[in-house]
Amino acid sequence: AEYMGGAIVLAIYLMQALQFRSLFAGLRVVLTLMVTLGWVYGWAVLTFQHGALDRLAPAALGPIGHSSLYWLVVVISLPISVGLSLDYDFFISFRVWEGHNSGLGDRAAVVSALQSTGSVITVAGAVMLVSFSGLMFSPVPLLLQLGFVLTMDILIDCFVVRP
Repeated sequence: AEYMGGAIVLAIYLMQALQFRSLFAGLRVVLTLMVTLGWVYGWAVLTFQHGALDRLAPAALGPIGHSSLYWLVVVISLPISVGLSLDYDFFISFRVWEGHNSGLGDRAAVVSALQSTGSVITVAGAVMLVSFSGLMFSPVPLLLQLGFVLTMDILIDCFVVRP
């Protein structure tokens, strides 16, 4: 069980590196995934264990912090977060790879990929953002935390890391 995280990261790295025949492609996807997850779970700990956003919570909900992050939130949200991140990343990366193989230079391939996939990924992210953010209005702490983590994941991954 203690090797599972490393095995998953290695599998992700190998899939990307083999698909694009590039050691850098695998490393890039692992690093961007770790950045997203680090920010998401860091904010979750600050919010729910240290009360960082208590002043923003409506009085009816009471304080949302100063307790703990439910362990089940990580178990449920991690596969969803990794899947969404890899999906969006693979979509962009494949378009860059296609453009590069069709004779475009590096910069032109990236610009072409972002032009063809940027709006699709943004709209998909916005739909997921609206869907997941609805969970934050739940009086059930587990659902509130899950909604927060998944919403932060979409915000960070789609609108900060991927552009």
